[in-house]
Amino acid sequence: MEEMDWGTVPAWASAVLTSGTLALGFYILLRDRKKEEREEANRVIFWLEYPPKGHMTATVLNTAERPISNVEVLLGLAGRRPRRVSIQRVVRPEEEVSVSLGPDVPLHGEPWYFRFTDSDGRRWIRDVKSNVLAPQGVSRGTRRRLWLTRRFLALRVRRSEEMEEW
Repeated sequence: MEEMDWGTVPAWASAVLTSGTLALGFYILLRDRKKEEREEANRVIFWLEYPPKGHMTATVLNTAERPISNVEVLLGLAGRRPRRVSIQRVVRPEEEVSVSLGPDVPLHGEPWYFRFTDSDGRRWIRDVKSNVLAPQGVSRGTRRRLWLTRRFLALRVRRSEEMEEW
């Protein structure tokens, strides 16, 4: 009986296991990063006040360690198009900001969600009724601006390298 030649089987097994370990490591890093981003976004608190008389008030409290920006609430009014109300451009850490939604917003108006942008530029949206927080996709315009910025920077680096060669 002839012995089996294992050849490079141990090397292949080692390569497969090493690749799997690297993939698992990257997955864990990405998962932890998303968890940290979500924890910071969860520290932004939003509520609505319905006074017996007067106007509905939207309030946001930023308990995160970094500022948030572009804070707004979207109201759905019966038979009308949804209305966006900007709360404030920038809300600093530990700052509370309130805004009256105005006389034309009836108290029976249905608030749908509020959204904000964190310090990393990620847009978050929170459903007011279910309190579910989710990241909102990056717009086409933002993707284009990022692409143009990267291209411009690459062009500047190339030009500076060409100037050094002279």
